[in-house]
Amino acid sequence: MPRELKKTERPERQELLTKPIRVAVLGSGAREHALAAKLVASPCCRELVVLPGNEGMARAGLKTAPVDLKDHAAVAAKLRELDIEFAVIGPDDLLAAGLVDDLEAEGLLAFGPKRAAARIESSKAFAKEMMEAAGIPTARHVVLKADDAPKLEQVVESLGGYPIVMKYDGLALGKGVRICVDAREGAEFVKEVFEDKIFERVGRSEASGSKDTKKTPPPLMVVEQLLSGHEVSVFALTDGKRLAVLEPSCDHKRLGEGNVGPNTGGMGAYSPVPWLGAEQLAEIVEKVFAPLLTAMREAKSSFKGLLYAGLMVRGRDFWVLEYNARFGDPETQAILPRLESDLLPLLYGIANGCFERNLDANPMRWSSNACVNVVAASRGYPEAPETGMKIEGVDDLLLAKGPRVYFAGVKAREGGLVTSGGRVLGVSALGESLDAARSDAMAALEKIRFEGMKFRRDVGSVRANY
Repeated sequence: MPRELKKTERPERQELLTKPIRVAVLGSGAREHALAAKLVASPCCRELVVLPGNEGMARAGLKTAPVDLKDHAAVAAKLRELDIEFAVIGPDDLLAAGLVDDLEAEGLLAFGPKRAAARIESSKAFAKEMMEAAGIPTARHVVLKADDAPKLEQVVESLGGYPIVMKYDGLALGKGVRICVDAREGAEFVKEVFEDKIFERVGRSEASGSKDTKKTPPPLMVVEQLLSGHEVSVFALTDGKRLAVLEPSCDHKRLGEGNVGPNTGGMGAYSPVPWLGAEQLAEIVEKVFAPLLTAMREAKSSFKGLLYAGLMVRGRDFWVLEYNARFGDPETQAILPRLESDLLPLLYGIANGCFERNLDANPMRWSSNACVNVVAASRGYPEAPETGMKIEGVDDLLLAKGPRVYFAGVKAREGGLVTSGGRVLGVSALGESLDAARSDAMAALEKIRFEGMKFRRDVGSVRANY
């Protein structure tokens, strides 16, 4: 059994990660499964545990342990109990709630931005403020308070009219963005934000584990012009100054094939992105990442962690739709299988203030193969997913080489797994081309069965569907 550290003790911290360490990944979704699978394979990983993880991960051979992630004191106690030397935080709400701040205050080392920097995702208004300060291309927009609601139609007209994009300012489980096609839909969303306040429960849960007891500020919303083009996600690891850009990816947000149906958390993703050239990617890094890091340092909100830019690209032009402060889901499941080099020293180096040394010693190397990740979701997702359905066919895939299964909404029952959420699992496959990778992912998914299972067969196939 690992020796539990006393509260005042600090584990020895290496500048250049060479000795194996005990690692925890915090979260319970498919993204955390992919991160854990990558990190546990590192020669620098002595032991890894996912907190709390899920029973599918345990079935796949990962160690998991229960903990309430909203209770930051309980998280710190669990990390000490397990003698964890380094924690990697997955979900956005934990970062927005200041978990990194609280763990660092306890002398624990964690990967992810502090609360002030995590506002780049948790506050749409703050993100727009930073983009304006840095001169980053983004959609024209106006930030509204509740008192501004009567001016909505004037604001919409000033931005070019309907259809328009409306965004709740805070985190909202992926449901706080609405494309409104007319005044009726616009007024309905304004009512949900300012009168019904249906998104504020998420804001309250963000702060549940933090020592910061400040009153939740009044809600805001961002109204912005609707942009057209193709979306792409670009991730960069950063210590606030130096950048290491990961291979780009694209996710499929719509539920149905051919890009129809409601928006979801993501029904699949692919990498690389054939239509995004190296020259344009370099321009994106120059205009989208570096200026933002400078603006955030000047705003006393220096960003350290994984910075994710969601972009709209049309020809040679591009605009930032949003920034996220963590690894994306499902993009991570399409990117990490292509990473041939060691990820752990890079994350550790950022958290420990020695990113440059660790990056120089562990430069990123990428497979020439493509990866396609396809999500299997429950019937009724995203509005009202049905749960409790028996999952069959995954055990053989876990034992075989080839496509990888990453678990999300599952739990154990009677010796097997059943569905417990909207997005149940995802399958990632590598191939010499996107078509070959998609074909292998489809073949694997055909072996998995649960009642009401739905997935897209066109992930990575038609550019117009991205």
